[in-house]
Amino acid sequence: REIEKFRNNLSWKYQLHQYITEAQTIFESRYELFIFAPRGISKISIYAPRNQELAQLSGIPLGVTLILEFRDAISPRIQSLVGFLGTGIVFVLTQVIGRGLGLVGRGILQGIGSVSLTEKGQRKNK
Repeated sequence: REIEKFRNNLSWKYQLHQYITEAQTIFESRYELFIFAPRGISKISIYAPRNQELAQLSGIPLGVTLILEFRDAISPRIQSLVGFLGTGIVFVLTQVIGRGLGLVGRGILQGIGSVSLTEKGQRKNK
């Protein structure tokens, strides 16, 4: 049972690397290399044009590269939209709701003040 679980995990990681990670490295024009380091084996990335490999992609890896391209194209616009919406929410919370809460608080304080003044006036009259 453990061996089957190990095989399934290994197969999953291989497919993930083959379909997604490798397509991403081709899209980013990178090669991943393993080198001997003082603390064992290390992985580094080097830049090299991979246009020919990019042109030969098909199926799922091609879809992954299209998604990456779409993400790169749309990401700045989404960031500016989120920033604009965030600024709007901060404005609404601080100006509209904050002032409303301030008015409610002021009304409560005035109500407490008028109650205490009437109690003082009633004590003086007795």
